[in-house]
Amino acid sequence: MDVAANPSAVDTAADILKQIEQTHGIEILREFCTDSILPAGAFRPTSQPLSYNNILELLRDGDAFQQQYESTEDADLDSSLHPFLSETEFIIQGMDFTNDHFIRVADGTIHAWTQRAWGQQLADWANTTGWGPHFNKRGDRYSWKYVDFYSNMSDYLVNDYEAWRDAVLKVIEHKCKRQLTG
Repeated sequence: MDVAANPSAVDTAADILKQIEQTHGIEILREFCTDSILPAGAFRPTSQPLSYNNILELLRDGDAFQQQYESTEDADLDSSLHPFLSETEFIIQGMDFTNDHFIRVADGTIHAWTQRAWGQQLADWANTTGWGPHFNKRGDRYSWKYVDFYSNMSDYLVNDYEAWRDAVLKVIEHKCKRQLTG
């Protein structure tokens, strides 16, 4: 699907992404601000999960965010994110994803990463599932590391990575804008 050349393809791709997100109980959300205070980590709502609009408001006010969310160490993301990554091959390097995106799971917990931590998240998934062309000169498989997904993704990992990245981020942005405007 060529989303760069076809605006209706963006709409269709956003619908497909939303459906896959719902299947796996996750939601990729974009921050549309430059003054966000969202730190890396997992944050569980202290009461009911908030709407996307409300979350974006809180991301500009650290005190308000801390009243509505608490840091948590026991949030299980891998059981929903890994199948999502396997189905979509959502391989976006940390430098391109983590500065203005986060993931919310079904219970309302928000997950955000540093660029390095997102690289490690992808490396953990790739090692767990055996994803990708990761072999040494002898032909032996070896472990992915965070740095493989941190920055400077090459076409050997994802064909035409820059076009892929641009299309994926465009679809996420479109999906999120639709969600915000109802």
